[in-house]
This record gives sequence, C-alpha cells and structure tokens, in this order.
Amino acid sequence: MEDLKKTEISFRNVTYRDIKKIVDIKKKYNFLKFDKWFSYVYEINKEEELLMLNLIKNNRLYLQSFNEEQLKASFIIPILFRVNFIFDGIRDWYEYSISTKINGVLLKGKPDFMIAKGDFFPEKPYFFIQEFKRSNTNSDPEILIY
Repeated sequence: MEDLKKTEISFRNVTYRDIKKIVDIKKKYNFLKFDKWFSYVYEINKEEELLMLNLIKNNRLYLQSFNEEQLKASFIIPILFRVNFIFDGIRDWYEYSISTKINGVLLKGKPDFMIAKGDFFPEKPYFFIQEFKRSNTNSDPEILIY
C-alpha cells in the first residue's frame, strides 16, 4: 500500500508502514510499563509440567508435518484452556472476524484467538493474536532439507 488509496486492509496483509499511514503512530519508550509482568516469579506446578511433557511426548514425532491448525489444536489450545477467560461478559474467541474503520480505512481479519466482550459474538476485543509468517523462499534451509 504505497499510498492511502486503499480503503480496506486485511490483518493478513497489513504492514507497519501501512498502519503508520493510517494512524500517526509514534514510539513511546516506557521501559517500566511491563516491569511487574516481567519480574513476576511463577513456579510451574507438577500438573502443568505433566501437561507440557505429555503434549511434547505425544506429538514430537509429527511436529514437522503439522500445519497451523494441527499446531494450535495439539499445543496452544490445551494451554489456553487452562486459563478461565470467562468473566463479566468477557470470554475467549477462536477464529471470529473483527473489523474497525480508522481514518477511512477498514481494517479487518479473523484472528486466531482473542479476548473480547460479548455473549454470542465478539463485540469489543481487548486482545487478539494474529499469527504472522513470511512465505518461505527457495533459500530457506528447511525447504532445502526436503
């Protein structure tokens, strides 16, 4: 998107350069903002350790053949299910479409996971994960193995 003539952008294709043209983003350095999170000491309990070890044991032979959905179903979702996200009308959502219009440009997509307010459809997202991966090139070492 070299100019702002596009009026619609998918999360899948958006770049930081695109966003900077839509919204006046400026870096704001606040190194203390996440200090509490990053300094939090969490001890993994036996049950959590067993869950992780079993996920690895049951899937290690097949990891290279996993596509995105298999990886999510086999590893990420079992871990996310350990967290109770449902409270005060907020819950977890998987593969639901969201969109917003900012300065005349529609941003839309279907995030892999989000935390949002809503009962039967997400109404107000607070956080979402959208996987980003560049396409492999012929010089990618993993492709050369095959």
